[in-house]
Amino acid sequence: MCFYFAEQDLATGLVSLIFAMSLPVNTVFARLFFRRTVAGRVPAGGAVGLLGIGIVFWPDLTGLDLASGTGRGVVLSVLGTVVFCLGNVPLPTCATC
Repeated sequence: MCFYFAEQDLATGLVSLIFAMSLPVNTVFARLFFRRTVAGRVPAGGAVGLLGIGIVFWPDLTGLDLASGTGRGVVLSVLGTVVFCLGNVPLPTCATC
């Protein structure tokens, strides 16, 4: 629902750019909630991917005016990404189960 309401104020590409942060957020949540170790290549790959998406949408990002409805769209997109990640964090495997 957050993404649907966010797209009233933001372009779909910008919403997808914010949602692309789900990989780093999932990684942080897995580490934070389940103390899972993360291979160094996972954050590096996520950073490269976000950089690429950021470069593609750079003209749209520089034109954002957070004082207008775009700020609400950004907040809703970030909230939607966090809620998605809370339900998507990979559970640890149980060796004794």
